Amino acid sequence: MWGNPVPIGPGMRATSTESGSIYVTHVLDSKKSLGAIGRYRRIDDKYGILEVLEDKINHKDFSSAHPFIAVDESYLIFDSKREGDERDGLYISFNLGGKLWSKAVNLSDKLNTGKNAHDWYATVSPDGKYLFFSSGERGKSDIYWVSAPIIEELRPAATLWKGCDGRGWMSLIPAFDIGLWNAWLFMIVFPLHWLTLFIIPRPIVERTGHPADLRMDRKGKVMGRLAGIFWIGATLYSIFLPLRTGTAWLVIGLGAFVVGVFILIFATLSVARTEADEPFTGGIYRFSRHPMYLSMILVYAGAAIAAASWLFLLITVITFFLQRFQVIREEEYCRAKYGDIYRRYMDKTPRWIGLSPWRIS
Repeated sequence: MWGNPVPIGPGMRATSTESGSIYVTHVLDSKKSLGAIGRYRRIDDKYGILEVLEDKINHKDFSSAHPFIAVDESYLIFDSKREGDERDGLYISFNLGGKLWSKAVNLSDKLNTGKNAHDWYATVSPDGKYLFFSSGERGKSDIYWVSAPIIEELRPAATLWKGCDGRGWMSLIPAFDIGLWNAWLFMIVFPLHWLTLFIIPRPIVERTGHPADLRMDRKGKVMGRLAGIFWIGATLYSIFLPLRTGTAWLVIGLGAFVVGVFILIFATLSVARTEADEPFTGGIYRFSRHPMYLSMILVYAGAAIAAASWLFLLITVITFFLQRFQVIREEEYCRAKYGDIYRRYMDKTPRWIGLSPWRIS
């Protein structure tokens, strides 16, 4: 027995994903028979408002209709007749992460149904092996099928990198799409680190921050506040920044993130093992004078790469230079407080890691 139908919103030819999102044909202009592909996202067992997809799929002058979305949302097939086409045909676009899609490619050119045949209403079998579609003259068409591997033949090789234009470059357009698999999974490491400090004796916790007797001038205070503002901004933005799952971007970014987390852990342990009123020179501090700052930059960079985001990468670069200013002030403080012991340490230990020491005359 069927239940009562529940309205979702305007649209025709619904096709759904494993996560519950529904893709439909949305009529933009009934007089011009102009349609577009839209999406209803399922959130907390409810559907949101219709989101019209970007112009790589929807063209302002040509209709896009009758979508079929892969269950994993990795590709979208739809009908359209674009500039230069002599017939209605099937087009395919590949998801590049979040709301980004590759430029639509003519699928009908690969189907060999004839130059006068119109192709419509594509669907793929549940096992993903077969592509079914209608083809023929208007008002008279037949059902055809082909092996679904034809889809993979059209998948751009660069979608391994999933840039905003399908060529593998980072996204120049800032992404803004709240979700579970977003960059916050990287940035949460800092709040978690601070929470772990509550179980560490207070004197050790105090040593992980700026020394109490370190006096910053006005410029230093401004730089410190700016670094804090950028951290808050980066953390908030990470909530809305989708990771490029299933891509090389994510693999490389995750690698940088893991290295950054390990450095942060070992730096915290090195601080805990250092005697009071002694400079941090043991443990991981033998390889880097500022491993905590280094870990932060690696986590930032990992998030930027995993999300393929130029904006987040820019935030990372700015944060690096703000931290570099603080690092120089801290080194001046340590030279004044510890004298020759710290100077000798600076001579043999790089400021960051794997780089030549930065000597201050």
